[in-house]
Order: sequence, then C-alpha cells, then structure tokens
Amino acid sequence: MDFLATMATFFSEMDFFMYVLAASFVVGVVFVVYSVVNFRGYDAAEVARKKQDKKEKKEKAKKEKGKYARIEDKLDAFDASLSEADSTMAELDDKSRAVLHELDSKYRELLLLYNMIEEKAARSNVPAAVGYAPQRAMTAEDRTRRRLQNPRQMKILAMAKTGQSVSEIAKTLGIGKGEVSLVLELGKGVRRDA
Repeated sequence: MDFLATMATFFSEMDFFMYVLAASFVVGVVFVVYSVVNFRGYDAAEVARKKQDKKEKKEKAKKEKGKYARIEDKLDAFDASLSEADSTMAELDDKSRAVLHELDSKYRELLLLYNMIEEKAARSNVPAAVGYAPQRAMTAEDRTRRRLQNPRQMKILAMAKTGQSVSEIAKTLGIGKGEVSLVLELGKGVRRDA
C-alpha cells in the first residue's frame, strides 16, 4: 500500500499536462517493447529481389503485348495480301473466260471458212494438172487430231473422258488449270461440230 499511496500523492500533485505527458511516455515504451519483440529484421536483398521481380513482370507483359501486336500486324498484312490475291484471281478468271470465248469464236469462224473452202474445192472441177487433188471431207475426229496433235493435249481429253475434273487433271499433269480448260473447250468445239 505504500506504493499506491506514493502514486496517489504523485498524481495528486501533478497537473493535467503532466498526466498527458506520462501517458504518452507509457504508450511509447509499450510500442518500443512491442516492436523489439516482433522485429523480423530488414532484409535489403529481399526487397531488391521483389522490386526486380516486379520490374521483370512488367517487361515480360510489355514483350507479350508487343508480340501480340506484331502477330496482329502480320495477320492484317496477310489478310490484305489474300484480298489482293482474290481480286487478282477474279480478274484473271474474267480475262481467261474472255480469251476462251474469243478463241472459241475465232475457231468457229476458221472452221466455217475452212469448210467453205473445202466445199468450193469439191464443187469446182479444177484439173489435176494444176496440182489440186480434192480431199475427202474431214470428220470430227480428223479435225481433233489435226488440231490436238500434242500427246499432252490428247491425254487431257482422255482424262476428261474418264470424269476427272480440271483441277485433278492440272495437278496430275503439272500444268495450269487455264491450259486444261482451253484444251477441253477446244475439244468440246470439235464434238459439237461433229
């Protein structure tokens, strides 16, 4: 009780400012004791490692974002190239159709003229002394052989007769689809004339 009496005397003689100062001192001592007890230590290497990890993650994210952007750019360029190739193929297809149509019409004209010449020669009585001997009328097969004497062209027609498509024939023979189409169109013209 002596201690309590001493404390009571001590506190009774102090004024309010002293109470606040004493309370602050006690709180400070408690905080210091708590900090010392719970102190784990400051590890500068670990802090530096965490900063480095964070920096590396940011750089990796930037690289990945850049990689995806480059891939998207390449895909866009590829799409543009495909669109350009599609339009070029469409133009070439239109031109090849026009050329095939023109060739077909020219072929028909030539065939008509040739037949007219043969008919006139057969009707005329040109003497053999002049050097003209009338020929027999050509059949459709004769005209096909005359026009398509190339073995590859004959092979194209034979493959078409077996039911193979233009693409299959072109791939098998290692030639363009346009050439196969042209030969087939010429072959059809002969069959129509027969």
